[in-house]
Amino acid sequence: MGTVYLARSDGGRTVALKAVHRELAEEKEFRERFRQELQAVRALGRADFVPAVVDADTAGPRPWLATEYLIGPSLAQAVEAHGPWPYPATRALGAALARGLATVHRHGLVHRDLKPSNVLITADGPKLIDFGLARAVGAERLTRTGRQVGTPAYISPEQARPVGGQSVGPPADVFALGGLLVYAATGRAPFGEGEANDVLYRVAYAEPDLAGLPEELWPLIVGALAKDPADRPAAERIARALAGTGEDGGREGRDEWDEWDREPPGRGEGFAGRLPVGVLHDLALRTATVWDPEVRRSGEPAAPPPAGLTDAPPPQDGPRPARRRLLLGGLGALAAAGVAGGVWWAAGSGDRDTRGGSRPAPGATGPDTAPQPLWEYRGPIGDLGRPLLHRDVIALQADPGDGVLGVDARRGTLRWTAPAVSGYTPVACGGLLVMKAAYADGDDRLAMIDPADGRTWYSDPLGITFRFMDLPVCAADGRTAYVVGHSGPHRDGMPDTRRRFLLAYDTAARRVRWRRELARGEAQALPGRVAAGRLVLVDAGSVAAYDTADGRRRWTVKLPDDGLIDEGGSQVPAWRTAVARDTVLVCGRGLTALDLRTGRARWRIDPDQLPSGTGEGPVFGAPAVADGVAYLTVLGTHVFAIDLASHHVRWKWAADTDLALPPAPTTVAGGLVFPPSSDSRAAAVAVNLRTGRTRWTLRDSSGSFLGTTGLLAGRDRLYVVRGKSIRALPLS
Repeated sequence: MGTVYLARSDGGRTVALKAVHRELAEEKEFRERFRQELQAVRALGRADFVPAVVDADTAGPRPWLATEYLIGPSLAQAVEAHGPWPYPATRALGAALARGLATVHRHGLVHRDLKPSNVLITADGPKLIDFGLARAVGAERLTRTGRQVGTPAYISPEQARPVGGQSVGPPADVFALGGLLVYAATGRAPFGEGEANDVLYRVAYAEPDLAGLPEELWPLIVGALAKDPADRPAAERIARALAGTGEDGGREGRDEWDEWDREPPGRGEGFAGRLPVGVLHDLALRTATVWDPEVRRSGEPAAPPPAGLTDAPPPQDGPRPARRRLLLGGLGALAAAGVAGGVWWAAGSGDRDTRGGSRPAPGATGPDTAPQPLWEYRGPIGDLGRPLLHRDVIALQADPGDGVLGVDARRGTLRWTAPAVSGYTPVACGGLLVMKAAYADGDDRLAMIDPADGRTWYSDPLGITFRFMDLPVCAADGRTAYVVGHSGPHRDGMPDTRRRFLLAYDTAARRVRWRRELARGEAQALPGRVAAGRLVLVDAGSVAAYDTADGRRRWTVKLPDDGLIDEGGSQVPAWRTAVARDTVLVCGRGLTALDLRTGRARWRIDPDQLPSGTGEGPVFGAPAVADGVAYLTVLGTHVFAIDLASHHVRWKWAADTDLALPPAPTTVAGGLVFPPSSDSRAAAVAVNLRTGRTRWTLRDSSGSFLGTTGLLAGRDRLYVVRGKSIRALPLS
């Protein structure tokens, strides 16, 4: 019928504003149906199961209706994101909805379109919305001949059968309620999905699929889904049964009604206390961010869509880009004079300093517009560690103490939770996710998670402690995870007074393949890469290569900076590596290319060749390598594309958004380069891999995010992990 907007009055009241589509406003039927919706909601007065009407206009050129804004997801969103509900939550939901429908029916109305997307889950109970198809019992039909009213999976048999069937009354809502509760408890509609005509046939003539439905609900659901309306219980009877305390799910009698009216399950604290944890997190998140959206006043230009399809004004924080360009010019002049191998940083053939191209006007579409997200997941995402994409699952830390979440990368739904493991960064190892087993007995075990279903198992004690290692798994290949830990009981001493070991753990055989002692150190994570039978491991002040077969150290190269930096609360080396073919690229305070087999330097930029004023931290970010070209940030202001064979800079790109400081990694996918973003209003910037020009910018309208956006590259998608949400953007 129309579009629903989030709107706010001058006094600060937030409402849901529903406006009939302009083309439908000219049709008498739709205008009358809209007026009917307003009458239906107003007839219910200030009932606690419907949003209160704030104001409306059904006679103007574009009819509209404003109701209170309800903070909460729809039942469809809640189940899709967090899975089926347990019996107590489903029962509380059913009791509240049945009570609401009983009130609707007592007012002589029929909703006629009860479905998961028309039920909003709020902290004080579920709310019925969208009375656009509601009508008074016995009222004249507004439906054109041959047109079904309602949603196929949840309409009643009398609605599904051909014209000439039975009239639609309160039993139709009861049938929809039964289907809705099956969906809440099992995650699927009782008559399946598919083509509308197929679903309508099953609704009219087939038996419902109740597999997985709690046994306690069977009697009520079977009755509610009866084909004959006369065989279905009234909504009031269902409400009484679900509010009862007997083992059969219900008791009859006025005393029960009196007790229920005093503290009805499904309302207030009783309802919120029965909700699944994920839904409670969702409610808390929405409550915290309800004031984030910017509101456009009358006469102002149209605001950007929430998906970030257009540009927002850049932050007004001074003329930093010009100063950054000046700094980079100094870097070019110094580096070109002294770098072995002749890396050309300033002027030269093929070296372009690009600052993006034209920007789309608000509402524009085309090649410069960010793609529309395929889906968005919002849930209890933690702010520690880094997300991981593995086998079509995005694994990431849940809120502190809640372990790891596994989000389906194709659909954007929560596939599983693994609460009994550490929430820090997992590492992909063959078909498993490997990480520190923080909640096992002792602190000397690894945890393995199956990304398909979240099943978790622990290794045997490994003879070392992970107490001093936030991220003990430094790298993995095939079935082997390479981990670092310390000797001795976990209660005594400090990390720099203990012996430190590097282990190769076979996740298939569940045993340690080899063990090598490392120099003592305080780092809480050692970044590593595996390629061509070598484990390249970065420590404070050095980078070394170990043979993956037996752990023998093949070479060690000293680095000019032996300090540690704080990254996500962990003390880690300031250097990062990437391996491409036979070249190891080491980035941090300087930039060095090493031979993978021998460790010999091929070319480098030493710290003393960098311009003054660059600070004490890393200058070069963690690189992404594709087809022999490395893409990395410089000074947190530019991205360089460096050909590893010729040592030549193909292009350099100057940012007009805030980039995350090195060593934050750059991402490459789908012919695009994505610099690490820490901009409060820019979630992602796409740079053309071949030309070095800005392709598009994904903007955030709220501007409330603080931190570094996590970017994950899939086969044909980019996943943007930002705050409490994940968005999937198509790249083809």
